Amino acid sequence: MTFLIKKGTKYHSKRTDYAGRGYDSKHEASVAQELDLARHATDPNERVVEVIPQFPIDFYITKTGMLTDQHEPGAVKITRYYCDFKVRYANGLEKLIEAKGTFLMKKPEFRMKWALTEVLYGLKYPGVEL
Repeated sequence: MTFLIKKGTKYHSKRTDYAGRGYDSKHEASVAQELDLARHATDPNERVVEVIPQFPIDFYITKTGMLTDQHEPGAVKITRYYCDFKVRYANGLEKLIEAKGTFLMKKPEFRMKWALTEVLYGLKYPGVEL
């Protein structure tokens, strides 16, 4: 007889629903709630006009060795990274927001993907804050 033992999530987070969408943790759902509340702010520097949850970023290396997020002929895909939120404010500023605990921030895979994100978005999209 075979028994299946249900394991929890990889990092022991509790999957949480907010506004009809599932989030990987309570913390991520609370960040989504804060961003929803920021839609009603009067200050354009704080007012959120667009939130894209689980924003995908693909990283490619071109034939010439350049890092890019656009697939070009001959480019090799290195990895895909899902940022928790991409947020656009009323003043035009865009931010990439991560809702991770300190344990996950220390993981080598996250640090490598975040470093790639900082390089790509710092050079190609200087108006985007990380």
